[in-house]
Order: sequence, then structure tokens, then C-alpha cells
Amino acid sequence: MEPDRHLDLDIRDPAWADAPGEIVKAVLGDGPHAVTVRADGAAAPTALAAQLLVFLRRRVEADGGSFAVCDPSAGFVEGLTLLGLGDAILGTEGVQ
Repeated sequence: MEPDRHLDLDIRDPAWADAPGEIVKAVLGDGPHAVTVRADGAAAPTALAAQLLVFLRRRVEADGGSFAVCDPSAGFVEGLTLLGLGDAILGTEGVQ
């Protein structure tokens, strides 16, 4: 059996705004089994980044993988909450 693939992303990477398609390709291209998004020290996400996170989480988990946002900063959590996407992205199973 092939070992699980893990992808570690940083929400502060400019690609979330400049090249969102590349983020999607990186996550979905080879079908990762686990995706971790580091959000420590991150500012509030843009609406685009938040929508990408929702899409990626739902897709990865629907494919049987795991998706986690690690150590989200207070500003990041507040921004998601203001967009109404806190539970969809962080949920209790999404925060480590």
C-alpha cells in the first residue's frame, strides 16, 4: 500500500491571493490524504482564501483524507468568523 501523502501549506504564502489555482492543483493534483494549513501569526484571510479553504476542506475530506488548520491566530479566527466561515473551516475536528 502506498504511504499517505501529506501536504503542509502556510496561509501566509502569497499564492493564496496571487495563484489560487496553483494551491488547488497542489492539493488535489495527486490526491493528498492529509492537508495541514499553518495559520499561526496570520492576519484575517481574504474572502477568496476563506472560500478556497472551505472548498479544499470539503473536497479532501470527501475523498477520505484529513484537513486541519493548525494554531490559527486570533486575527485569522476573527476574520473567518466575520465571514461566517469559522465553523466550515475550523470546526472542532479542523483545529489542532
